[in-house]
Order: sequence, then structure tokens, then C-alpha cells
Amino acid sequence: MNQNWSVTKNFTVEAHGFQGCFYCSERPWEEKKAVIVCGGSDGDFALTKQLGETFCSQGVHVLALAYVNAPGLPRHTVEAPVESAENAVQWLLDNGLDKIGMYGISSGGEYALLAASLLPRITCAVAVSAPCAVSQADNGVHYKNTSCWTWRNHPVPYMEINYSLIGAIPMSLRHKELYTRHFYEKGIRSAPDNVWIPVEKINGPVLFLTAGEDSICPSSEFAKRAVQRLKEHDFPFPYEHVDYPYASHFLIPALTPESAPFKAFAIERRRPKECAESRADSLKKTVAWLKKW
Repeated sequence: MNQNWSVTKNFTVEAHGFQGCFYCSERPWEEKKAVIVCGGSDGDFALTKQLGETFCSQGVHVLALAYVNAPGLPRHTVEAPVESAENAVQWLLDNGLDKIGMYGISSGGEYALLAASLLPRITCAVAVSAPCAVSQADNGVHYKNTSCWTWRNHPVPYMEINYSLIGAIPMSLRHKELYTRHFYEKGIRSAPDNVWIPVEKINGPVLFLTAGEDSICPSSEFAKRAVQRLKEHDFPFPYEHVDYPYASHFLIPALTPESAPFKAFAIERRRPKECAESRADSLKKTVAWLKKW
């Protein structure tokens, strides 16, 4: 991969109100277009930066954003502030980038959808393998009786999941893979309307990318419900749901189909080639979506 980008700025919560870094594309499609990129709930900012580099190399300015697991932020998705995204948006606007999209995978996709529904200056959202309802907080071991996210210092209403690492073990052994989707399936059945992310408030096009074999959360079902919500509200912008029959929860963009499989997932062991091709295709579809926006 040719490096057609450079890191021009690093940010801290203390100095800027958010943690992240900005990648400036040398050959951008549009000079004033930028995408905020968020990784998963483990808070691995190295992965988030890798995603940022991938998209920036394709021709768009990128701000890689940490929303947990950084100085000044919660260690886990326990009342993590959406204001991190708000402050990142403001920095982009202050620096002449006024066409702002947001991309996130897994909990980062949930965060991206929620932020886009609250911040009208975000005019495009891409959610990958993402819950489309606000999730209950957890510290990586068990649930907390609060929300993953806060807005204006108040927890956002959330769907009860009651996750526990111990509770995930029997189902993971039964399915012979990392398996937590049953927590979400129970939550969906009893979720009140106010915990569903109001995707109809997003001020621009929305793309959902999901895995038919997602063992972490039922991302396909979430996306179908979100699309139905858009239809019911006569959403005025383009939207699309692409569901990959051969893909795991880690539908992480890759530039080549030779990427190593994520062997913690059964579908990746059974269909490694198809899963790699799905990841590569997800990058192509995302890039095409962002170009068209």
C-alpha cells in the first residue's frame, strides 16, 4: 500500500477535548471532506489508527478518534461522552473541513450512529457490525447499571443486555467460537422505543454493513430495524444495508483478500477466503459510499 497520507496533528482530551490524530490525504477527493473513524469497544487505538490510515490512503482526510481507553476517558464503554465526537467535529470545522462523515465498527458504529443523530454537522454515517440501539455499559467482565454513553453529562437511555464474561462461556463453548449475541437478542425483545438510536435524525446518507454470521451481536437484525425506522420516517437521504453471508463480526476493511482470518470465529475457520473477500468488499463499498456523499 502506498502511503499517500501524513499525520499532521495529535490530540489529547486535556488540550483539545478529545483523543485522536488527524491524517491528511495527499490526494483527497474533496479538500473540505473528512471522516471521523472509531474502532471497537476494546479501545485499541492502534486499530483505530490503522483504519484511519486505510481510508486516508484511499483519498479522504481522516480523524481517528478514541472514545474510551485513553487519558481523560473511561477505560471501558461505561458512560463514555459523545462530546468527544462533538469536539472533534468542531476542530474539523475550525480548520476548514466542513463536510464531515463518521465511520465506526462494532461499538464504534453504535457511537457513530448516536453521534450523527445528535450532531447535525455530521452529514454521513457508516456503521459496521453495530448495535443500532444504545447498549448497556460493561467493563469487559460484567454489565453496569448505566449506559455506554453520556450526552450533556447524562447517561443516554439504554437497552438492558446484562452481559457477563462468565455467562458468555457456556454459549461460546457450545458454538465453538466467541459468542455473545444472545445477550443482545434478549435485550432487543424487551427494549423500549427510547433506547433505539433515532437514525432518522441523521443529517445525511447512512450505510449499514453487517455480517450474517455475527456471533458477537445480531448486527443484521439491528440494521434491518434501523432501515425500517428510516422508511417509517420518510428519511430524505440515501441509505443502504449490505449484509455479508460469509463474514464475522470483525468486518474490518482490508485492501487485499489475503488478510489473515480471525480464528476466534467459526465462519472465519470454515470460510476464510470468503470472509477475507467480504472485508475487502466492505472497504470498496465504504469508499464508494464516501465518494458519492
